Amino acid sequence: MTMLQRRRLIYVILAFCAVVLVGLVLLIDGRSGSRKDSSQNPPSLPGTTPQELRFRRIAIFDGKTKEGARFATFVYKSSDCLSIVTTTTFFESSSRASKEVRRETEKAPVVVERGPKLDEKGQRVGERVVMELRANDQNKESVQIIWNSGSDFSSIAGPSMRHVVELEKSLQAINSDRISEQSDIQSLTFNPGRTSTGHTEAGVSYFEQQFDTSDCEKIVTRTIHFGSPDQAEEELKKELSRATNVVEQGPKVNASGERVGERAVAMLFAARDEPIDQTIVAWTEGADFHSIIGPNEKVLEFEKRNHK
Repeated sequence: MTMLQRRRLIYVILAFCAVVLVGLVLLIDGRSGSRKDSSQNPPSLPGTTPQELRFRRIAIFDGKTKEGARFATFVYKSSDCLSIVTTTTFFESSSRASKEVRRETEKAPVVVERGPKLDEKGQRVGERVVMELRANDQNKESVQIIWNSGSDFSSIAGPSMRHVVELEKSLQAINSDRISEQSDIQSLTFNPGRTSTGHTEAGVSYFEQQFDTSDCEKIVTRTIHFGSPDQAEEELKKELSRATNVVEQGPKVNASGERVGERAVAMLFAARDEPIDQTIVAWTEGADFHSIIGPNEKVLEFEKRNHK
């Protein structure tokens, strides 16, 4: 073999090795890339479904519209802690209820679905419209279902299509086990949340903590450290002055039955963005003023577990 032939053979071998090396690099990189993609977008397991939503009715309101029609509103809390509101307005005629469906539909930014409203026998009783109200927000109504049935106009509004549709199905089902009206107080848990410290307008130091209940409610506790028992009692009087109703009032006793201050249970107007009125349990203990604010039975249970 001549020198020239040897050189050509060496060039061929080197080129072949380079091709093999590049192929191996691409293969390894491709497998690595596949692993990355699958970790970012894991495949769905066959037969899996989202956790079933359950609903608890937490408030009921009724009243009259500006034109004098009676209405009833129910507020529900879903098992994932979001609020859904249903309202039925009782008009005097079916034509007025139909007009309300048309009027509300015309105001909707997006109409998702429109068709007949059927009763349990499959007979048409009115019109049903599914619409979007605004950009999705976890804390606000963004999807609404409306319909008329005879002279009644009804709506379900909530944070997502899934929530309003699932509640609609649950309400239509006879004796649905997905809707409840009360919490199981015995199994209720209070999960500690954020804490804060500061000073009142008068310069008195306080400590505040929020607790989230296992059924999606909030409890807020507060302790204000006054300079004397008289100041603490004045704070209790001030809290009761803004109450809508004082349910209980009497001495605060310790575990030995000794009187350490004053205690009261009262009702307060609902805080902003809260659908139901609040209860406050407040008491003095020496120069300290304590309060617990939240839904009635939750506040009393929290006091029972932590301050009795």
